[in-house]
Amino acid sequence: APLAQVLTLQGKPLAIGPGLSGRSGLLLFVAPTSTVCRRMIPTAQAMAAAESLDLVFIGDGDPADQRRMAERHRLAGYAFAHAPELGLAFHVGELPYAVLMDEDGRVTARGPVNTRERLAHLVAEHRPRAAASRISRGTAQVA
Repeated sequence: APLAQVLTLQGKPLAIGPGLSGRSGLLLFVAPTSTVCRRMIPTAQAMAAAESLDLVFIGDGDPADQRRMAERHRLAGYAFAHAPELGLAFHVGELPYAVLMDEDGRVTARGPVNTRERLAHLVAEHRPRAAASRISRGTAQVA
C-alpha cells in the first residue's frame, strides 16, 4: 500500500511509497518563498537525471504560489504535489528537504539539502542501500 496518495498541482493522482514506481525516487520538499529552495531546483534536476531518479516536488504552501513556482522554473515535466501530509509523515523540519527512496519505495536517505554538496551526500548514501535492496530481491544486474 502507498504511504500516501496525493494529487499533483495538475490534479493527477500520485502514489508515494512502497512497491510503486519500480525506479528510485527523489522527493524534494520546497517552498516558493525560499531562495534556497529555488536555487536547489536545477541542482536536484541535474542530479536526478544523472542518477536516474524520478524527481517529485512537494509543497505545502498556497497551491497558486506553487503553480507559479512550477511555471517559473519550467517544471511541467515533473510531478509537483501540494501535500502537507507528506511533510508531516517525513518529519520535514526545514526546507529544502530531500527524501530518497529505492525501487520498492523504501526510504534510503533523507535530510535538509541547502547545498549541492548536501544533496550529493544523500544521493551517495542512497546508492548502496538501493543496490542492496535490488540484491535482496534478486533483481541486481551484473555488468
